[in-house]
Amino acid sequence: MAETGWILLFSSFVIVVFGSVTCLLRRLTIVEHSIATKTLEISSALTFVLLIASYLSLVWLFIADRFDVSTVYQYSEKSLSLLFKISATWSGMQGSLLFWTVNYVFFSIVALRKFKSREGHEFFFISLVFLTFMLVWPANPFRYVEFGTIPLDGLGLNPLLHNFYMLIHPVLTYIGLNSSIYLVLKSLSLDEKKKLDWMELLGWISLTSGIVLGGYWAYIELGWGGFWAWDPVENSSFVPWLIYTAYIHLYKYTTRKGLFLLTALAAHFFTVLGTFLTRTGLVVSVHAFSNSDVAYYLQWYVYFTLIYVVWALSNTGILSILSGSLFEKVMFLKWMVFIFYALSIIWGVLFGPLSEILFKEKIFLGIPFYESISLPYVGALLMILPAGIGIWSGTIKNKRALGASFVSALFVVIFCEALTKDYTVWETTFLSLMIFNTVFLLTGIGLTRNISRMLVFAIHLFFIVIAIGIMFSYSRKMEKNLTLRKNEKVRVFYHDVTFKGIEVARNSVFEEVTAVVNVNDSVLRPSSRYYFKKDQLTAEVDIKKSVFGDFYIALVEIDENENWIAVKIFYSPFIWLVWSGTIGLLFSAILKKVLTV
Repeated sequence: MAETGWILLFSSFVIVVFGSVTCLLRRLTIVEHSIATKTLEISSALTFVLLIASYLSLVWLFIADRFDVSTVYQYSEKSLSLLFKISATWSGMQGSLLFWTVNYVFFSIVALRKFKSREGHEFFFISLVFLTFMLVWPANPFRYVEFGTIPLDGLGLNPLLHNFYMLIHPVLTYIGLNSSIYLVLKSLSLDEKKKLDWMELLGWISLTSGIVLGGYWAYIELGWGGFWAWDPVENSSFVPWLIYTAYIHLYKYTTRKGLFLLTALAAHFFTVLGTFLTRTGLVVSVHAFSNSDVAYYLQWYVYFTLIYVVWALSNTGILSILSGSLFEKVMFLKWMVFIFYALSIIWGVLFGPLSEILFKEKIFLGIPFYESISLPYVGALLMILPAGIGIWSGTIKNKRALGASFVSALFVVIFCEALTKDYTVWETTFLSLMIFNTVFLLTGIGLTRNISRMLVFAIHLFFIVIAIGIMFSYSRKMEKNLTLRKNEKVRVFYHDVTFKGIEVARNSVFEEVTAVVNVNDSVLRPSSRYYFKKDQLTAEVDIKKSVFGDFYIALVEIDENENWIAVKIFYSPFIWLVWSGTIGLLFSAILKKVLTV
Protein backbone atom coordinates (compact mmCIF):
# COMPACT_ATOMS: atom_id res chain seq x y z
CA MET A 1 0.00 0.00 0.00
CA ALA A 2 2.92 2.37 0.68
CA GLU A 3 4.21 1.89 -2.87
CA THR A 4 0.69 2.45 -4.21
CA GLY A 5 0.37 5.70 -2.29
CA TRP A 6 3.69 6.98 -3.61
CA ILE A 7 2.84 5.96 -7.20
CA LEU A 8 -0.42 7.88 -6.92
CA LEU A 9 1.50 10.92 -5.70
CA PHE A 10 4.07 10.61 -8.47
CA SER A 11 1.28 10.28 -11.06
CA SER A 12 -0.32 13.47 -9.77
CA PHE A 13 3.04 15.24 -10.05
CA VAL A 14 3.41 14.12 -13.68
CA ILE A 15 -0.10 15.33 -14.49
CA VAL A 16 0.42 18.78 -12.94
CA VAL A 17 3.70 19.16 -14.83
CA PHE A 18 1.81 18.22 -18.00
CA GLY A 19 -0.88 20.75 -17.06
CA SER A 20 1.72 23.48 -16.55
CA VAL A 21 3.24 22.76 -19.96
CA THR A 22 -0.24 22.86 -21.50
CA CYS A 23 -0.83 26.27 -19.90
CA LEU A 24 2.42 27.52 -21.45
CA LEU A 25 1.51 26.16 -24.89
CA ARG A 26 -1.92 27.77 -24.68
CA ARG A 27 -0.33 31.08 -23.67
CA LEU A 28 1.97 30.84 -26.74
CA THR A 29 -1.07 29.91 -28.91
CA ILE A 30 0.67 26.68 -29.94
CA VAL A 31 -2.35 24.72 -28.68
CA GLU A 32 -5.89 25.84 -29.44
CA HIS A 33 -7.54 27.52 -26.46
CA SER A 34 -10.64 25.29 -26.31
CA ILE A 35 -8.60 22.08 -26.56
CA ALA A 36 -6.12 23.24 -23.91
CA THR A 37 -8.91 24.30 -21.56
CA LYS A 38 -10.66 20.95 -21.82
CA THR A 39 -7.36 19.14 -21.26
CA LEU A 40 -6.66 21.24 -18.16
CA GLU A 41 -10.12 20.57 -16.73
CA ILE A 42 -9.63 16.81 -17.11
CA SER A 43 -6.09 17.04 -15.70
CA SER A 44 -7.18 18.97 -12.63
CA ALA A 45 -10.01 16.53 -11.89
CA LEU A 46 -7.69 13.54 -12.32
CA THR A 47 -5.12 15.16 -10.03
CA PHE A 48 -7.74 15.55 -7.32
CA VAL A 49 -8.77 11.89 -7.61
CA LEU A 50 -5.15 10.72 -7.40
CA LEU A 51 -4.39 12.87 -4.36
CA ILE A 52 -7.54 11.73 -2.56
CA ALA A 53 -6.60 8.09 -3.27
CA SER A 54 -3.08 8.74 -2.05
CA TYR A 55 -4.30 10.28 1.21
CA LEU A 56 -6.73 7.38 1.78
CA SER A 57 -3.76 5.04 1.29
CA LEU A 58 -1.96 6.84 4.08
CA VAL A 59 -5.04 6.60 6.31
CA TRP A 60 -5.18 2.87 5.70
CA LEU A 61 -1.51 2.48 6.63
CA PHE A 62 -2.21 4.17 9.97
CA ILE A 63 -5.29 2.06 10.63
CA ALA A 64 -3.41 -1.14 9.70
CA ASP A 65 -0.49 -0.27 12.03
CA ARG A 66 2.10 -0.36 9.25
CA PHE A 67 5.03 0.67 11.43
CA ASP A 68 7.48 -0.13 8.65
CA VAL A 69 6.34 3.20 7.14
CA SER A 70 8.27 6.02 8.79
CA THR A 71 5.31 8.41 9.15
CA VAL A 72 3.17 5.76 10.83
CA TYR A 73 6.05 4.70 13.10
CA GLN A 74 6.70 8.27 14.25
CA TYR A 75 3.13 9.36 15.00
CA SER A 76 1.04 6.29 15.82
CA GLU A 77 0.90 3.21 18.04
CA LYS A 78 -1.24 0.09 18.35
CA SER A 79 -3.17 1.25 21.40
CA LEU A 80 -4.52 4.39 19.71
CA SER A 81 -8.25 4.50 19.01
CA LEU A 82 -9.43 4.56 15.40
CA LEU A 83 -10.23 8.29 15.43
CA PHE A 84 -6.85 9.22 16.86
CA LYS A 85 -5.09 7.01 14.30
CA ILE A 86 -6.87 8.95 11.57
CA SER A 87 -5.99 12.29 13.19
CA ALA A 88 -2.37 11.12 13.45
CA THR A 89 -2.19 11.26 9.65
CA TRP A 90 -2.04 15.06 9.82
CA SER A 91 0.04 15.21 13.02
CA GLY A 92 3.39 14.98 11.24
CA MET A 93 4.86 17.23 8.58
CA GLN A 94 4.53 14.77 5.68
CA GLY A 95 0.95 13.73 6.35
CA SER A 96 -0.19 17.26 7.11
CA LEU A 97 1.29 18.52 3.84
CA LEU A 98 -0.58 15.81 1.92
CA PHE A 99 -3.83 16.64 3.73
CA TRP A 100 -3.12 20.33 3.07
CA THR A 101 -2.67 19.66 -0.66
CA VAL A 102 -5.90 17.67 -0.90
CA ASN A 103 -7.83 20.61 0.58
CA TYR A 104 -5.98 23.02 -1.71
CA VAL A 105 -6.96 21.03 -4.81
CA PHE A 106 -10.57 20.68 -3.67
CA PHE A 107 -11.12 24.44 -3.44
CA SER A 108 -9.21 24.95 -6.68
CA ILE A 109 -11.33 22.44 -8.59
CA VAL A 110 -14.56 24.04 -7.39
CA ALA A 111 -13.30 27.50 -8.37
CA LEU A 112 -11.98 26.44 -11.79
CA ARG A 113 -15.24 24.71 -12.69
CA LYS A 114 -17.28 27.72 -11.60
CA PHE A 115 -15.07 30.57 -12.85
CA LYS A 116 -13.39 30.08 -16.22
CA SER A 117 -9.99 31.72 -16.29
CA ARG A 118 -6.72 31.21 -18.17
CA GLU A 119 -4.76 32.87 -15.37
CA GLY A 120 -6.56 30.70 -12.82
CA HIS A 121 -5.44 27.47 -14.49
CA GLU A 122 -1.87 28.73 -14.69
CA PHE A 123 -1.75 29.75 -11.03
CA PHE A 124 -3.27 26.42 -9.96
CA PHE A 125 -0.97 24.12 -11.94
CA ILE A 126 2.26 25.99 -11.21
CA SER A 127 1.42 26.09 -7.49
CA LEU A 128 0.66 22.39 -7.52
CA VAL A 129 4.00 21.60 -9.15
CA PHE A 130 5.69 22.88 -5.98
CA LEU A 131 3.36 21.00 -3.63
CA THR A 132 3.37 17.63 -5.39
CA PHE A 133 7.14 17.76 -5.95
CA MET A 134 7.67 18.15 -2.19
CA LEU A 135 5.29 15.27 -1.48
CA VAL A 136 6.98 12.95 -3.95
CA TRP A 137 10.54 13.60 -2.71
CA PRO A 138 11.54 15.66 0.37
CA ALA A 139 8.23 15.22 2.25
CA ASN A 140 7.28 11.74 1.04
CA PRO A 141 4.77 10.34 3.60
CA PHE A 142 5.23 6.79 2.27
CA ARG A 143 8.94 6.43 2.96
CA TYR A 144 9.95 3.27 4.85
CA VAL A 145 11.86 3.31 8.14
CA GLU A 146 15.60 3.40 7.62
CA PHE A 147 16.60 0.67 10.07
CA GLY A 148 16.47 -2.96 8.96
CA THR A 149 13.96 -4.62 11.29
CA ILE A 150 10.25 -3.81 11.16
CA PRO A 151 9.16 -2.09 14.42
CA LEU A 152 6.56 -3.95 16.47
CA ASP A 153 4.97 -0.69 17.60
CA GLY A 154 5.15 3.02 16.89
CA LEU A 155 6.47 5.92 18.96
CA GLY A 156 2.96 7.16 19.64
CA LEU A 157 1.00 10.35 19.22
CA ASN A 158 2.09 13.53 21.01
CA PRO A 159 0.24 13.45 24.38
CA LEU A 160 -1.02 17.00 23.86
CA LEU A 161 -2.92 15.77 20.79
CA HIS A 162 -4.92 13.17 22.76
CA ASN A 163 -7.82 15.58 22.84
CA PHE A 164 -11.20 15.59 21.09
CA TYR A 165 -10.70 19.12 19.75
CA MET A 166 -7.49 18.10 18.01
CA LEU A 167 -9.62 15.79 15.85
CA ILE A 168 -11.39 18.80 14.35
CA HIS A 169 -9.31 21.94 15.01
CA PRO A 170 -6.56 21.14 12.42
CA VAL A 171 -9.11 20.00 9.84
CA LEU A 172 -11.15 23.20 10.10
CA THR A 173 -8.01 25.34 10.09
CA TYR A 174 -6.59 23.60 7.01
CA ILE A 175 -9.91 23.92 5.20
CA GLY A 176 -10.13 27.60 6.07
CA LEU A 177 -6.54 28.43 5.11
CA ASN A 178 -6.70 26.53 1.83
CA SER A 179 -9.96 28.21 0.87
CA SER A 180 -7.81 31.28 0.17
CA ILE A 181 -6.95 29.70 -3.20
CA TYR A 182 -10.66 29.85 -4.05
CA LEU A 183 -10.58 33.62 -3.46
CA VAL A 184 -7.57 33.94 -5.76
CA LEU A 185 -9.01 31.87 -8.60
CA LYS A 186 -12.35 33.66 -8.38
CA SER A 187 -10.59 37.04 -8.47
CA LEU A 188 -8.44 35.96 -11.43
CA SER A 189 -11.54 35.00 -13.42
CA LEU A 190 -13.45 37.19 -15.83
CA ASP A 191 -16.59 36.83 -13.73
CA GLU A 192 -17.82 40.28 -12.74
CA LYS A 193 -20.50 39.07 -10.31
CA LYS A 194 -19.29 40.34 -6.97
CA LYS A 195 -21.36 38.47 -4.43
CA LEU A 196 -20.19 36.44 -1.45
CA ASP A 197 -20.81 32.79 -2.30
CA TRP A 198 -21.10 29.66 -0.19
CA MET A 199 -17.52 28.49 -0.74
CA GLU A 200 -16.09 31.80 0.49
CA LEU A 201 -18.38 31.72 3.51
CA LEU A 202 -17.45 28.08 4.17
CA GLY A 203 -13.76 28.98 4.12
CA TRP A 204 -14.17 31.94 6.49
CA ILE A 205 -16.39 29.98 8.89
CA SER A 206 -13.96 27.04 8.88
CA LEU A 207 -10.97 29.28 9.59
CA THR A 208 -12.82 31.15 12.33
CA SER A 209 -13.98 27.89 13.92
CA GLY A 210 -10.52 26.33 13.62
CA ILE A 211 -8.82 29.28 15.31
CA VAL A 212 -11.35 29.46 18.16
CA LEU A 213 -11.34 25.67 18.71
CA GLY A 214 -7.54 25.81 18.80
CA GLY A 215 -7.83 28.48 21.47
CA TYR A 216 -10.29 26.34 23.42
CA TRP A 217 -7.94 23.34 23.13
CA ALA A 218 -5.08 25.43 24.53
CA TYR A 219 -7.36 26.66 27.31
CA ILE A 220 -8.35 23.20 28.53
CA GLU A 221 -5.18 21.27 27.68
CA LEU A 222 -2.06 23.35 28.34
CA GLY A 223 -2.84 24.30 31.94
CA TRP A 224 -1.91 27.99 31.82
CA GLY A 225 -5.39 29.49 32.04
CA GLY A 226 -5.28 31.30 28.69
CA PHE A 227 -6.34 30.57 25.13
CA TRP A 228 -4.11 32.79 23.01
CA ALA A 229 -0.37 33.31 23.52
CA TRP A 230 0.53 35.12 20.27
CA ASP A 231 2.44 32.01 19.29
CA PRO A 232 4.07 32.42 15.81
CA VAL A 233 1.98 29.62 14.34
CA GLU A 234 -1.20 30.97 15.95
CA ASN A 235 -0.34 34.28 14.32
CA SER A 236 0.23 32.55 11.00
CA SER A 237 -3.43 31.56 10.94
CA PHE A 238 -4.71 34.81 12.47
CA VAL A 239 -3.08 36.96 9.78
CA PRO A 240 -4.89 35.22 6.86
CA TRP A 241 -8.10 35.45 8.92
CA LEU A 242 -7.72 39.23 9.20
CA ILE A 243 -7.15 39.56 5.47
CA TYR A 244 -9.99 37.12 4.69
CA THR A 245 -12.29 39.28 6.84
CA ALA A 246 -11.13 42.38 4.97
CA TYR A 247 -11.90 40.57 1.68
CA ILE A 248 -15.45 39.78 2.81
CA HIS A 249 -16.03 43.43 3.70
CA LEU A 250 -15.11 44.45 0.14
CA TYR A 251 -18.45 43.09 -1.06
CA LYS A 252 -20.21 45.83 0.88
CA TYR A 253 -18.73 48.76 -0.96
CA THR A 254 -16.75 48.02 -4.10
CA THR A 255 -16.77 46.14 -7.38
CA ARG A 256 -13.14 46.92 -8.16
CA LYS A 257 -11.61 43.71 -9.44
CA GLY A 258 -8.04 44.78 -8.66
CA LEU A 259 -8.70 45.29 -4.96
CA PHE A 260 -10.42 41.90 -4.68
CA LEU A 261 -7.47 40.23 -6.40
CA LEU A 262 -4.89 41.99 -4.22
CA THR A 263 -6.71 41.04 -1.01
CA ALA A 264 -7.26 37.43 -2.13
CA LEU A 265 -3.59 37.05 -3.12
CA ALA A 266 -2.49 38.59 0.18
CA ALA A 267 -4.61 36.06 2.12
CA HIS A 268 -3.12 33.22 0.08
CA PHE A 269 0.43 34.56 0.29
CA PHE A 270 0.36 34.76 4.09
CA THR A 271 -1.16 31.28 4.19
CA VAL A 272 1.80 30.00 2.17
CA LEU A 273 4.23 32.02 4.26
CA GLY A 274 2.74 30.59 7.45
CA THR A 275 3.12 27.08 6.03
CA PHE A 276 6.75 27.87 5.26
CA LEU A 277 7.44 29.20 8.77
CA THR A 278 5.78 26.15 10.35
CA ARG A 279 7.98 23.73 8.48
CA THR A 280 11.39 25.38 8.62
CA GLY A 281 12.29 25.69 12.28
CA LEU A 282 12.64 29.48 11.82
CA VAL A 283 10.11 30.12 14.59
CA VAL A 284 9.82 28.53 18.02
CA SER A 285 6.34 27.14 18.58
CA VAL A 286 4.51 24.25 20.20
CA HIS A 287 2.82 23.81 16.80
CA ALA A 288 5.86 24.02 14.53
CA PHE A 289 7.57 21.10 12.82
CA SER A 290 11.32 20.64 13.01
CA ASN A 291 13.67 21.91 10.33
CA SER A 292 13.67 19.80 7.17
CA ASP A 293 14.59 19.71 3.49
CA VAL A 294 11.07 20.89 2.67
CA ALA A 295 12.05 24.43 3.67
CA TYR A 296 14.42 24.83 0.72
CA TYR A 297 11.77 23.92 -1.86
CA LEU A 298 8.89 25.63 -0.09
CA GLN A 299 10.65 28.98 -0.22
CA TRP A 300 10.29 28.99 -4.02
CA TYR A 301 6.56 28.58 -3.62
CA VAL A 302 6.61 31.63 -1.33
CA TYR A 303 8.52 33.65 -3.98
CA PHE A 304 6.11 32.55 -6.71
CA THR A 305 3.09 33.71 -4.70
CA LEU A 306 4.80 36.98 -3.75
CA ILE A 307 5.38 37.77 -7.45
CA TYR A 308 1.63 37.52 -8.01
CA VAL A 309 0.96 39.81 -5.04
CA VAL A 310 3.33 42.47 -6.43
CA TRP A 311 1.71 42.14 -9.85
CA ALA A 312 -1.77 42.57 -8.34
CA LEU A 313 -0.60 45.57 -6.29
CA SER A 314 0.61 47.31 -9.46
CA ASN A 315 -2.80 46.82 -11.11
CA THR A 316 -5.13 47.72 -8.25
CA GLY A 317 -5.63 51.47 -8.58
CA ILE A 318 -6.09 51.90 -4.84
CA LEU A 319 -5.87 55.70 -4.85
CA SER A 320 -8.91 56.00 -7.12
CA ILE A 321 -11.06 54.63 -4.30
CA LEU A 322 -10.46 57.83 -2.34
CA SER A 323 -12.67 59.68 -4.82
CA GLY A 324 -15.69 57.53 -3.92
CA SER A 325 -18.60 58.23 -1.58
CA LEU A 326 -18.26 58.82 2.16
CA PHE A 327 -19.34 55.22 2.80
CA GLU A 328 -16.65 53.94 0.42
CA LYS A 329 -14.01 56.03 2.14
CA VAL A 330 -15.02 54.81 5.60
CA MET A 331 -15.11 51.18 4.50
CA PHE A 332 -11.80 51.51 2.68
CA LEU A 333 -10.34 52.86 5.92
CA LYS A 334 -11.68 49.76 7.68
CA TRP A 335 -10.05 47.57 5.01
CA MET A 336 -6.76 49.39 5.58
CA VAL A 337 -6.93 48.79 9.35
CA PHE A 338 -7.39 45.03 8.79
CA ILE A 339 -4.50 44.91 6.31
CA PHE A 340 -2.05 46.93 8.39
CA TYR A 341 -2.98 45.02 11.54
CA ALA A 342 -2.12 41.81 9.67
CA LEU A 343 1.16 43.28 8.41
CA SER A 344 2.12 44.42 11.91
CA ILE A 345 1.57 40.93 13.31
CA ILE A 346 3.55 39.24 10.54
CA TRP A 347 6.36 41.73 11.18
CA GLY A 348 6.45 40.49 14.76
CA VAL A 349 6.61 36.87 13.55
CA LEU A 350 9.42 37.58 11.09
CA PHE A 351 11.44 39.81 13.41
CA GLY A 352 13.23 36.83 14.99
CA PRO A 353 14.49 35.26 11.74
CA LEU A 354 15.34 38.68 10.27
CA SER A 355 17.28 39.76 13.38
CA GLU A 356 19.35 36.59 13.12
CA ILE A 357 20.18 37.34 9.48
CA LEU A 358 20.96 41.02 10.03
CA PHE A 359 22.44 41.06 13.53
CA LYS A 360 23.51 37.41 14.05
CA GLU A 361 21.17 37.23 17.06
CA LYS A 362 17.66 35.80 17.03
CA ILE A 363 15.38 38.16 18.96
CA PHE A 364 11.77 37.08 19.35
CA LEU A 365 9.06 39.62 20.08
CA GLY A 366 6.79 38.48 22.90
CA ILE A 367 3.25 39.05 24.08
CA PRO A 368 3.80 42.72 25.13
CA PHE A 369 4.65 43.64 21.52
CA TYR A 370 1.49 42.07 20.09
CA GLU A 371 -0.68 43.56 22.82
CA SER A 372 0.79 47.02 22.19
CA ILE A 373 0.08 46.90 18.46
CA SER A 374 -3.36 45.34 18.90
CA LEU A 375 -4.73 48.12 21.10
CA PRO A 376 -4.67 50.91 18.47
CA TYR A 377 -5.88 48.66 15.65
CA VAL A 378 -8.77 47.15 17.61
CA GLY A 379 -9.60 50.61 18.94
CA ALA A 380 -9.71 51.94 15.37
CA LEU A 381 -12.05 49.11 14.30
CA LEU A 382 -14.35 49.85 17.24
CA MET A 383 -14.53 53.50 16.19
CA ILE A 384 -15.00 52.79 12.48
CA LEU A 385 -17.64 50.07 12.96
CA PRO A 386 -20.56 52.31 14.00
CA ALA A 387 -19.64 54.89 11.36
CA GLY A 388 -19.55 52.37 8.51
CA ILE A 389 -22.60 50.35 9.48
CA GLY A 390 -24.44 53.50 10.51
CA ILE A 391 -23.96 55.16 7.10
CA TRP A 392 -24.87 51.90 5.31
CA SER A 393 -28.08 51.39 7.27
CA GLY A 394 -29.02 55.00 7.90
CA THR A 395 -28.95 54.39 11.65
CA ILE A 396 -26.34 57.09 12.16
CA LYS A 397 -29.01 59.67 11.28
CA ASN A 398 -31.20 58.48 14.16
CA LYS A 399 -30.70 60.71 17.19
CA ARG A 400 -32.12 58.08 19.56
CA ALA A 401 -29.51 55.53 18.49
CA LEU A 402 -26.62 57.95 18.86
CA GLY A 403 -27.93 59.42 22.10
CA ALA A 404 -28.52 56.08 23.81
CA SER A 405 -25.13 54.80 22.70
CA PHE A 406 -23.30 57.93 23.91
CA VAL A 407 -25.08 58.01 27.29
CA SER A 408 -24.37 54.30 27.84
CA ALA A 409 -20.69 54.74 27.03
CA LEU A 410 -20.48 57.81 29.30
CA PHE A 411 -22.09 55.86 32.13
CA VAL A 412 -19.46 53.14 31.77
CA VAL A 413 -16.68 55.73 32.01
CA ILE A 414 -18.20 57.27 35.15
CA PHE A 415 -18.82 53.86 36.72
CA CYS A 416 -15.30 52.59 36.05
CA GLU A 417 -13.51 55.73 37.15
CA ALA A 418 -15.68 57.12 39.93
CA LEU A 419 -17.07 53.98 41.54
CA THR A 420 -14.59 51.15 41.05
CA LYS A 421 -11.34 53.16 40.63
CA ASP A 422 -9.78 49.89 39.58
CA TYR A 423 -9.77 50.12 35.78
CA THR A 424 -6.85 51.32 33.70
CA VAL A 425 -7.32 54.00 31.07
CA TRP A 426 -7.23 51.54 28.20
CA GLU A 427 -9.74 49.23 29.93
CA THR A 428 -12.16 52.10 30.47
CA THR A 429 -11.69 53.37 26.93
CA PHE A 430 -12.23 50.00 25.28
CA LEU A 431 -15.16 49.05 27.48
CA SER A 432 -16.90 52.34 26.73
CA LEU A 433 -16.31 51.85 22.99
CA MET A 434 -17.70 48.32 23.20
CA ILE A 435 -20.77 49.49 25.12
CA PHE A 436 -21.31 52.31 22.59
CA ASN A 437 -21.17 49.75 19.75
CA THR A 438 -23.39 47.29 21.60
CA VAL A 439 -26.17 49.80 22.26
CA PHE A 440 -25.82 51.24 18.75
CA LEU A 441 -26.16 47.80 17.14
CA LEU A 442 -29.05 46.77 19.38
CA THR A 443 -30.83 50.02 18.51
CA GLY A 444 -30.19 49.32 14.83
CA ILE A 445 -31.79 45.89 15.19
CA GLY A 446 -34.79 47.49 16.86
CA LEU A 447 -35.20 50.16 14.19
CA THR A 448 -35.09 47.92 11.12
CA ARG A 449 -37.72 45.48 9.87
CA ASN A 450 -35.40 43.85 7.34
CA ILE A 451 -34.28 40.39 8.55
CA SER A 452 -31.12 40.42 6.43
CA ARG A 453 -30.11 43.81 7.82
CA MET A 454 -30.89 42.62 11.37
CA LEU A 455 -28.47 39.75 10.86
CA VAL A 456 -25.73 42.12 9.68
CA PHE A 457 -26.19 44.03 12.94
CA ALA A 458 -26.19 40.72 14.85
CA ILE A 459 -22.95 39.54 13.22
CA HIS A 460 -21.14 42.70 14.31
CA LEU A 461 -22.81 42.58 17.72
CA PHE A 462 -21.37 39.11 18.35
CA PHE A 463 -17.93 40.44 17.41
CA ILE A 464 -18.36 42.96 20.24
CA VAL A 465 -19.44 40.15 22.58
CA ILE A 466 -16.25 38.22 21.73
CA ALA A 467 -14.16 41.37 22.24
CA ILE A 468 -15.70 41.96 25.68
CA GLY A 469 -14.98 38.35 26.63
CA ILE A 470 -11.37 38.65 25.49
CA MET A 471 -10.85 41.91 27.37
CA PHE A 472 -12.23 40.68 30.69
CA SER A 473 -10.61 37.24 30.52
CA TYR A 474 -7.20 38.83 29.88
CA SER A 475 -7.19 42.02 31.92
CA ARG A 476 -9.23 40.75 34.89
CA LYS A 477 -7.83 37.20 35.05
CA MET A 478 -6.54 36.17 38.48
CA GLU A 479 -4.12 33.36 39.24
CA LYS A 480 -2.61 31.82 42.33
CA ASN A 481 -0.22 29.00 43.21
CA LEU A 482 -0.98 27.27 46.49
CA THR A 483 -0.77 24.03 48.43
CA LEU A 484 -4.00 22.32 49.48
CA ARG A 485 -3.83 20.06 52.50
CA LYS A 486 -6.24 17.16 52.77
CA ASN A 487 -9.69 18.11 54.16
CA GLU A 488 -8.57 21.69 54.82
CA LYS A 489 -10.92 24.37 53.43
CA VAL A 490 -9.29 27.34 51.70
CA ARG A 491 -10.99 30.48 50.36
CA VAL A 492 -9.73 31.29 46.85
CA PHE A 493 -11.26 33.83 44.42
CA TYR A 494 -14.70 33.80 46.09
CA HIS A 495 -14.76 29.96 46.22
CA ASP A 496 -14.33 27.48 49.09
CA VAL A 497 -11.79 24.86 48.01
CA THR A 498 -11.13 21.53 49.79
CA PHE A 499 -8.78 18.73 48.72
CA LYS A 500 -10.49 15.38 49.44
CA GLY A 501 -8.18 12.69 48.08
CA ILE A 502 -6.49 10.92 45.16
CA GLU A 503 -7.84 8.53 42.50
CA VAL A 504 -5.69 6.44 40.14
CA ALA A 505 -6.74 4.96 36.79
CA ARG A 506 -4.77 3.21 34.08
CA ASN A 507 -5.30 2.14 30.47
CA SER A 508 -3.09 0.94 27.61
CA VAL A 509 -1.99 4.50 26.71
CA PHE A 510 -1.49 6.35 30.00
CA GLU A 511 -1.80 6.26 33.77
CA GLU A 512 -3.87 9.04 35.31
CA VAL A 513 -3.61 10.35 38.86
CA THR A 514 -6.59 12.52 39.76
CA ALA A 515 -7.03 14.90 42.67
CA VAL A 516 -10.61 15.17 43.98
CA VAL A 517 -11.27 18.79 44.94
CA ASN A 518 -14.52 20.21 46.28
CA VAL A 519 -15.23 23.73 45.01
CA ASN A 520 -18.31 25.11 46.77
CA ASP A 521 -21.01 22.58 45.88
CA SER A 522 -19.13 21.12 42.89
CA VAL A 523 -16.42 18.49 42.56
CA LEU A 524 -13.44 19.14 40.26
CA ARG A 525 -10.96 16.48 39.19
CA PRO A 526 -7.70 17.97 37.88
CA SER A 527 -5.23 15.23 37.02
CA SER A 528 -1.77 14.33 35.81
CA ARG A 529 -1.29 11.77 33.04
CA TYR A 530 1.83 9.74 32.36
CA TYR A 531 2.02 8.55 28.74
CA PHE A 532 4.00 5.32 28.51
CA LYS A 533 5.23 5.59 24.93
CA LYS A 534 6.42 9.17 25.13
CA ASP A 535 7.59 8.97 28.76
CA GLN A 536 5.84 12.28 29.24
CA LEU A 537 3.58 13.91 31.85
CA THR A 538 0.66 16.18 31.00
CA ALA A 539 -1.67 18.20 33.22
CA GLU A 540 -5.40 17.70 32.64
CA VAL A 541 -7.31 20.64 34.07
CA ASP A 542 -10.85 20.82 35.38
CA ILE A 543 -13.07 23.88 35.29
CA LYS A 544 -16.10 25.09 37.23
CA LYS A 545 -18.09 27.31 34.88
CA SER A 546 -20.49 30.05 35.88
CA VAL A 547 -22.10 33.10 34.33
CA PHE A 548 -19.47 35.33 35.95
CA GLY A 549 -16.41 33.31 34.94
CA ASP A 550 -14.43 30.08 35.03
CA PHE A 551 -12.75 28.72 38.16
CA TYR A 552 -9.89 26.68 36.71
CA ILE A 553 -7.59 24.22 38.52
CA ALA A 554 -4.39 22.66 37.15
CA LEU A 555 -2.55 20.00 39.15
CA VAL A 556 1.17 20.72 39.66
CA GLU A 557 2.45 18.25 42.27
CA ILE A 558 1.18 15.45 44.52
CA ASP A 559 2.60 14.49 47.91
CA GLU A 560 3.80 10.88 47.84
CA ASN A 561 1.75 10.23 51.00
CA GLU A 562 -1.27 11.96 49.42
CA ASN A 563 -1.56 14.45 52.28
CA TRP A 564 -1.35 17.55 50.08
CA ILE A 565 -1.31 18.72 46.48
CA ALA A 566 0.20 21.76 44.79
CA VAL A 567 -2.13 23.43 42.30
CA LYS A 568 -2.37 26.47 40.09
CA ILE A 569 -5.78 28.16 40.21
CA PHE A 570 -7.10 30.70 37.70
CA TYR A 571 -10.25 32.76 37.63
CA SER A 572 -11.20 34.03 34.16
CA PRO A 573 -14.18 36.43 34.20
CA PHE A 574 -16.71 36.21 31.38
CA ILE A 575 -14.53 33.98 29.23
CA TRP A 576 -17.68 32.16 28.12
CA LEU A 577 -18.50 35.24 26.03
CA VAL A 578 -15.64 34.29 23.68
CA TRP A 579 -17.06 30.82 22.98
CA SER A 580 -20.76 31.75 22.92
CA GLY A 581 -20.07 34.89 20.88
CA THR A 582 -18.30 32.80 18.24
CA ILE A 583 -21.26 30.41 18.01
CA GLY A 584 -23.68 33.33 17.66
CA LEU A 585 -21.45 35.00 15.06
CA LEU A 586 -21.16 31.91 12.87
CA PHE A 587 -24.86 31.05 13.18
CA SER A 588 -25.84 34.61 12.18
CA ALA A 589 -23.47 34.55 9.18
CA ILE A 590 -24.90 31.24 7.94
CA LEU A 591 -28.49 32.37 8.48
CA LYS A 592 -27.88 35.60 6.59
CA LYS A 593 -26.47 33.69 3.64
CA VAL A 594 -29.43 31.30 3.65
CA LEU A 595 -31.89 34.18 3.61
CA THR A 596 -30.09 36.05 0.81
CA VAL A 597 -29.65 33.15 -1.62
